[in-house]
Amino acid sequence: MISENICRCVLSVGSYYKHPIGGVAQVLHSYSRYIYKPFRFVVTTKEGPLSSKIIRLIGAWLKFVWLCLFGGIRIVHLHGACYTSFWRKCIFIYTAKFLGKKVIFHSHGGEFAHFASGHRRAVGRALRSVDVIVALSHSWQEYFQKEFQHPAVIVIPNIVEEPHFTAVSERWKTPFEALFLGHFTPKKGIYDLLDVIHEHIDELRGRFILHIGGNGDSETLQQKIADYGITDVAHYEGWIKPEEKQLLFNRASLYMLPSYFEGLPISILEAMSYRLPILATTVGGIPEIVDNGKNGLLVTPGDKDALYSALTFFINHPDECRQMGEKSWQKVQQHLPENIEKALTGLYTELLRKKKRGSSL
Repeated sequence: MISENICRCVLSVGSYYKHPIGGVAQVLHSYSRYIYKPFRFVVTTKEGPLSSKIIRLIGAWLKFVWLCLFGGIRIVHLHGACYTSFWRKCIFIYTAKFLGKKVIFHSHGGEFAHFASGHRRAVGRALRSVDVIVALSHSWQEYFQKEFQHPAVIVIPNIVEEPHFTAVSERWKTPFEALFLGHFTPKKGIYDLLDVIHEHIDELRGRFILHIGGNGDSETLQQKIADYGITDVAHYEGWIKPEEKQLLFNRASLYMLPSYFEGLPISILEAMSYRLPILATTVGGIPEIVDNGKNGLLVTPGDKDALYSALTFFINHPDECRQMGEKSWQKVQQHLPENIEKALTGLYTELLRKKKRGSSL
């Protein structure tokens, strides 16, 4: 845990996290458990109708102002993504700077570059107002430095909790089981996976099972599985509770996430902590945690032939899967709570020491 004296000076701002849905909420949930005590936090949004979201945002801003004025807050740590999430955070960026606080913008958005390209002036103005930008990987750090010339962009990797291993049957068995966790949209590549299974169903049936968990347009997903006639190979699991996720990670032999956009996926880090090899794409910070040919295989987004070729490699080479899984475990160590705590403590200590805004860290 970060020291209580520092925690009381820091106010974090972001989405509802106590029952996490999505990667950002999962990060915040892990922070609340392992990093901060107390975790001083303002919730800016939660699932619900637009009217309730507007009311919550107004209430969040009022609470935020009160805490900044009277709560001993010196650092505001904003967790945001892109699109609506970023515009919400702008309200708090400018308010915090007006009130004389040090401001951190922690960028989680896998589509941030695409989003910012359409709003370059407004995004640049907001980012240049903050004291520090936290990026999830070195590639994202280079992006923020190059595109916005910000003097203080640092890397703090996403956090992953310690795994919970259970007594389950041998992983390296037939049928070979893989796992996908994420939002059910084309951008996550889930429909590419279904297309690959459908096209090669004769080769895969009886040898391979894909477990699909997450949220989003589940009706379209299930209809696609039914229309393809692959319900015996592609298993829809729905939204997965923590204990169910642990069981699936323990059963799986491979984790698959063929996304088109990513920051640094929590789900891949979780899979790595369970000693799984990874089949993913060359986007965002993924190549920094998946070393192609070492702890997984990377393909170009949308390349279904390469996706199938990589999948069959894993199915046909269980020994290599084991070895890649062990390398995943070795690489994920830097993302465990102890190391994230050290990085955040260093950041906060440096900001509390600084008297002038704009000096680089």
